[in-house]
Amino acid sequence: MDTSQLDPFETWKEMRRERYAKHRFFGYAVIAASLGLFVHVCRRVRSLWVAGCLGQIFIILLSQITCYYYTFMILSAPLTRRKRQLEIPLLCLAALSQGIWRWTSWNDDRYTLLTVAMLGFCYFLLYTFAREVRRAEGRQALAAAPRRVEASGQG
Repeated sequence: MDTSQLDPFETWKEMRRERYAKHRFFGYAVIAASLGLFVHVCRRVRSLWVAGCLGQIFIILLSQITCYYYTFMILSAPLTRRKRQLEIPLLCLAALSQGIWRWTSWNDDRYTLLTVAMLGFCYFLLYTFAREVRRAEGRQALAAAPRRVEASGQG
């Protein structure tokens, strides 16, 4: 922080812009891969409200947020109606976010750790719902197998 400048954080902002410019292609690749995973999961889940809740990942990926702005993670709560086993991880995420706030003193460190934790949780949610659909498809295939055998006259 340089208090002699009109904007005391100008040097910090310039360094941040340079870092983003240097790593922008990696960022675009992460966003594209996340979009692909999101579309894959949403096409299989086929539920608009689940897709809306899972879409919170793009709030993190496409903006620079800090502090209390992470309250949008409340969008994870309705997903517990669909998958009850998400309640404990969601409570652990809330506890972790409070721990990050208390255990770190530099804001850059806090916000980086919060971003990593929230983004990791969003990927966990996508993985959880992708896995749910695969299990349901497997159960349907097993349930349909005896009917195919009976229809062919072999049973």
